Amino acid sequence: MKAKDIVGVTNPLRVWPRRLYYGIRDRPDVQIAKLERRIDVLENRLTSSQEQIDGWREIHSLLQPWIIPDLTLRRFGAVDDGGYLLPRRLVESSNGAVSIGVGSEISADRELVGCGLPVHAWDHTVNELPEKGSGVVFHPQGLGINPLNNLLVPLPEIVESSFGQEQGELILMLDCEGAEWETLIRSNLESLKRFSIISAELHFLGNAMVDARPFVESLGFVNEYFIPVSTSSNNYSATWSIDGITLPDYVEVTWVNRSYLSESDMASALEGVITGNRNCPDIEPIKNV
Repeated sequence: MKAKDIVGVTNPLRVWPRRLYYGIRDRPDVQIAKLERRIDVLENRLTSSQEQIDGWREIHSLLQPWIIPDLTLRRFGAVDDGGYLLPRRLVESSNGAVSIGVGSEISADRELVGCGLPVHAWDHTVNELPEKGSGVVFHPQGLGINPLNNLLVPLPEIVESSFGQEQGELILMLDCEGAEWETLIRSNLESLKRFSIISAELHFLGNAMVDARPFVESLGFVNEYFIPVSTSSNNYSATWSIDGITLPDYVEVTWVNRSYLSESDMASALEGVITGNRNCPDIEPIKNV
């Protein structure tokens, strides 16, 4: 036997160590660590323009919640992902709720039904609700401007199909993986004004590091007619920083329609902070930002 046959690539004494090496190299945790390192380097190399810095600061300011002493907040549904923090006083006077993006979690919807409210749930990604007999009315369509074979419908049509043309004092709950930005636009103003409460998970704030204008426009518009009373970080998401200001990729925000607040409510409002929420119980919550 020649020496090259002993030490060649077909020699099992060399093949197995090589397989072991590649197996270690391809471990998911190793790949994640490498990816995180690359992200750190790229973030350190990122030079933000003054326009990007100003936009990032404005988004942070628009998301800052206000604490209204006479407006007690209560979490409806799951304590982690799937629950919504809502002002109890306005829930009690509400005429019903529209829930968009339910997936396999309807604990908040079910609890509102238990409070005597009609709830209409909309989601095109599932064929039925995960629980039968919940009392929640299900619509197998989702939120969107483009029809997508009639699976997506715009907000005005969703509200009208759920509660007719005039019913007000409604609750809007949104968790639709980015489609919420198509909702928080000025052309939907008349539909949005029918809600006393809007509670939404906002996605992909990291995209504002590239262009903050669409986010500033949407949040600025909503804040004209609603006031944020709770903002919390989703600890399942990444965080992004510009000029010392950190924001998570996903945040949960609850707004209250300003027309449902008295002058004393507004006069007593105190500045709050964006808090951390343990949406994923196996991960530490993001600290206040």
